[in-house]
Amino acid sequence: MYKTIVKPFIDFIGSFILICLLLPILIFIYLLLFILYHKNPLYFQVRTGLNMKPFGFVKFRCLSDQMEMSESERLTPFGRFLRKTSLDELPQLFLILTGTMSFVGPRPLPLEYDTHYTDEQMIRFTVRPGLTGLVQISGRNALNWTERFELDIQYVKSLSLKNDIYIIRATFLQMFKKVPDENLFSAKWYGNR
Repeated sequence: MYKTIVKPFIDFIGSFILICLLLPILIFIYLLLFILYHKNPLYFQVRTGLNMKPFGFVKFRCLSDQMEMSESERLTPFGRFLRKTSLDELPQLFLILTGTMSFVGPRPLPLEYDTHYTDEQMIRFTVRPGLTGLVQISGRNALNWTERFELDIQYVKSLSLKNDIYIIRATFLQMFKKVPDENLFSAKWYGNR
């Protein structure tokens, strides 16, 4: 019941409220990016979602178009700020509102990964992809791909309102650096409640 009714309802109501509250910030960031860089402030990419259906993923653009440079070199000063504060992810609220994404779930990956999942890892596509997830509070880029997929599997198998609240709380703590990244996630606590 939580997965099919309660979670989508919370996603819809929560995203609607946040869009209403944050609309001035969304518009401000959009206009500032356009003024600073004179191009589309939004970054679009096709990614794999629920039941392996492709969807249009969107976020605020943080990188310049100079493809010969590394990603860290392409990161613009304002883009660095957007990433550090996770404000670049705000356009995904509209994807949550439409039911394409959820507040919590495995992060959606580009289509080129679709042929590399094991049978066990395919479980990540039985839930909507998330704005944040167990991977994001457990080390993010410090984790290798095997560890990330193991956490995705753990999330899906232990899906509950309590676990989603735990992940959202830990995400906010991480955003505002109230605790060190390595202390955010307790696998023992998460898996044994």
